[in-house]
Amino acid sequence: MFTGLPCPSPLEAIFVDTDQGPKNIPVVKSSATCEQQLLELKESLVNFSVGDYVLKSRVDEKVGNKLLVTWIGPFVITRADSHSFRVRKLISGKESTVHASRLKFYADKSLNVNEELLEHVASQGIVLKVDGIRDHRWNDRIKDYELLMHWHDLGAIEDSWEPMKSVRKDVRLMVENYEKSDQ
Repeated sequence: MFTGLPCPSPLEAIFVDTDQGPKNIPVVKSSATCEQQLLELKESLVNFSVGDYVLKSRVDEKVGNKLLVTWIGPFVITRADSHSFRVRKLISGKESTVHASRLKFYADKSLNVNEELLEHVASQGIVLKVDGIRDHRWNDRIKDYELLMHWHDLGAIEDSWEPMKSVRKDVRLMVENYEKSDQ
């Protein structure tokens, strides 16, 4: 329908020209300023200092576009940079640089690092190299074979029974060679 009135500008929703001046522009500017201040605050909210204990995220798996992480540690912070930290493993003493977003506070420098804590840290995230397959057996409960795995640099007392299905995923060639030699 034509009214004969001039076509309104799309900017009239933002800019209202009255005697009082524009009303919405200062609101938009103050909102942008507020967002900028929040961003700066978020970036500066790193609450770790040298000597603190932190947990580090480890990506275990990617499902779709989501990362599945596990928090491991604690690690002790040895150096703090602007956006990253230098952390040291409690057991091996190895150091690595980690971005602040991958760390979570665990305890301050007064943490009592006792034998129980060190044992817990030593047991997490271990990747063992297979030295060989010693034996096999049928497991009725899981309806699959288990393989007696001998681990590199560990004694025979630490050999363990592992499901054949999971071992085959990790060391397929070794399992196939064991199957051939067992026949």
